[in-house]
Amino acid sequence: MKQQSNNPTNTKETTATPSTPLTPAQRRYVEAVYAHLCKTYGLKIAKANLRGHKPADVANFAIQKVIRNVQHYMDRYPTADHAANAVAANAFVDYCRRDNAQRGHGARGTRTVIGDEPGNYGDSDGESLIARQSGTIVDPEDIVDDDYREGIIREVRENISPLAWEGLVLTEINGLTQTEAAKLLGVGREHLNREINKAKKIAKRMLEDNDWEVE
Repeated sequence: MKQQSNNPTNTKETTATPSTPLTPAQRRYVEAVYAHLCKTYGLKIAKANLRGHKPADVANFAIQKVIRNVQHYMDRYPTADHAANAVAANAFVDYCRRDNAQRGHGARGTRTVIGDEPGNYGDSDGESLIARQSGTIVDPEDIVDDDYREGIIREVRENISPLAWEGLVLTEINGLTQTEAAKLLGVGREHLNREINKAKKIAKRMLEDNDWEVE
């Protein structure tokens, strides 16, 4: 994590400072988890990182999950490496979804990818098509079209496994290979490959059965 030195002449960041007050033991635990997260992300996503995500940025995002409920993590995962492994994969997927939304790469930005969705899916106050097109005239048909695609994605997601969904997000949207995604998710590549292939067959069958039109 990043923390600024008390010396005003030294502004180099070395660890992140959580806003939630922590006991000394909790702080040591959080610092150790953060170090493991940085190592995990540095080893597993650096070479497959098509959008330039920095391991430290992803780790700072992930560690907030631990900070918000630090005692729960300490009780459930006595060692820092176990806690880091427990949050690393899901936190990375969430980070990528948020980044996709901020870049405007939700369902509208990747029309041909089954498994894509806006990063703040389900949030009524989240980024909307109109917000993404601020200052321009929006064709109402575009809004209908966007909602139509998001509805299809939602239907497909409900019928595939969580592992397949996360695998699709990591590989189809964020550019990781199946081997890299499998390592990040803590499963074997062949197992992930089977789940993804099964999900694609389900999606194809649903498209055919429902006569959906996807560009």
